[in-house]
Formats: sequence, structure tokens, C-alpha cells
Amino acid sequence: MLKTAEGKALSHLGYQLKPYTELKDFAKEVEEYGLTAKLKSDSQPGISELIEVEGPGANTFQFYSKMSAPAPGFKRTGVAPLRLGHVAVISPEAEKLMKFHEDFLGFWHTDDIAKIAYFYTCNREHHVINIVNAPLSKVHHIAFQLKDNAHHVTAGDALRERGVKTLWGPTRHTAGHNVAAYHYAPDQVLVELYTDMCSFPSLAPVNRGPGTSTFR
Repeated sequence: MLKTAEGKALSHLGYQLKPYTELKDFAKEVEEYGLTAKLKSDSQPGISELIEVEGPGANTFQFYSKMSAPAPGFKRTGVAPLRLGHVAVISPEAEKLMKFHEDFLGFWHTDDIAKIAYFYTCNREHHVINIVNAPLSKVHHIAFQLKDNAHHVTAGDALRERGVKTLWGPTRHTAGHNVAAYHYAPDQVLVELYTDMCSFPSLAPVNRGPGTSTFR
């Protein structure tokens, strides 16, 4: 959901909880962790109830169990991404934000670049959030997954027809090894379109030492 803001800002991150998670029980766990949890009804389109948490670095998190599905079918024009894949944020409180994702949410640290950009996942994808440790507080980029590699051509053509230039790519990344291309949205937020991100066959972590982990 997009809202008008004074600057480039991420107003909240939303995570879907595991099936059959009771929101009231989850709220108690949040408060035991030392954060404030608010139960909200009909505050977001398609979500009847959610738990809102003020996390580290003034980041707001919203946790929900169910979201209403849109009408059946798939858009056949324009870029037509498959899903929102991940978000990259820059934070001066990156260490607290990473600790929150690891210790409370149970995310796995999968990778890093020069001990500045850190990658975390809660599913089989290489990362669902990228946290950059820097003295800023802003969104670095949001990433949408395309259906397959051929759709990079379709997406590039659709953007060019509308006067949107590709800034970089398609190219193969190092962390995640996904094929990615970048452009600016009209509000100058950096948007990544990607495919072919590496995934893990299992969610069982195997610790290899401090700050590293792989998956079976």
C-alpha cells in the first residue's frame, strides 16, 4: 500500500503468521519480548485483524493471519509481477533490527555483503528482507518477482514504452544469485524486478560458526 509522505519512507512492514496462529497469543509474546503490541481491526484493506508492533529504529511491523484474495485471474498487460519478493531498508539501528528478526521472529541470516548489507529469510527464498547498516533511515528498494526470465524483456519493453528508463540490468546478483533489473518509480523509489533467486530445499538451519548459516 502506498501513502503520501514527506520523504522516502517505509511506513510499515507486513508479515503473515503461520496458519492457526492466534493473534492474542502472538501479542502476548510480543509484550514478553519487551515491545508494545496493538490489536487493530479493519485498519488495512483485505485484513480484518492484525497486530501492530513498534519495532527497533521506529519501524512499524504488522502481523496478520489471513488476507482476502483478489478476484481470480492474472493481469496480461504491463509488467504484471508475480508477487512482492523482498524489501531493502537502511537503518542506523540495523543491529537491533537484525536482532529483532533473528531472536523474536525466527528469521535466518543467509548472507551479507562486506558486513554492511545483511540478508534474512523466513521461507525458502534466499532473502525476504535486506537490512543495510548505515547512518540513514530510508527504504533502499522494493523488489517484485517476475514469472520467469523471459519476462525481463517484456517488463523492460513495457517500462520503456512509458518513458521509464532501466537504471541497471538485467544482471546476475552475487547475494541470492537472482537476475535483477532496477528502475525508479515516479516517486523516485528504487524498484527491483527479479527472477531466478536461489532457494533452500529445507528450512532446517545448520550453523557453521558466528554469523554464518547454511541450509540442508
